[in-house]
Amino acid sequence: MGDKATSSGFELVIPSATVNLGGQAVTFRGLSFSDVATLVGDFSEQIDQLVSLYDGRLKPEDVDFDQLGQRLLLDAPRLLSMALALAMDASDVESAAEQFTKAPGGFQLLAFEVVFKLTTEPAGGAKEFFARLSPYLGSQASL
Repeated sequence: MGDKATSSGFELVIPSATVNLGGQAVTFRGLSFSDVATLVGDFSEQIDQLVSLYDGRLKPEDVDFDQLGQRLLLDAPRLLSMALALAMDASDVESAAEQFTKAPGGFQLLAFEVVFKLTTEPAGGAKEFFARLSPYLGSQASL
């Protein structure tokens, strides 16, 4: 499953995944550099805290999603909601983020896990993704 972006005959299929909430299906994609830049600009302190969770981790399968999700829910619920809104390509990101803050925690956690994997797996996993991203974030991330 994925969206198609076409330019000059080249067709890019962007991987996506669907998470159900009640009878509603919500489709997410991985975060782009533009999305990451938005999140870093708005949530630099929380980003620094989250990046520190990845020391020594090699693959998304090795990440403790319960710990990461709990950290997001407790320390940065607005960051989580904004990331989900960006990953669903909401036409009104702020409004969608506000709706996600009211969604059940289990849905938020499952949706975040899907977005996290779609974002990091193409780079070889969480550790590799953050290692590659770190130089572009400057002091925002240090591994």
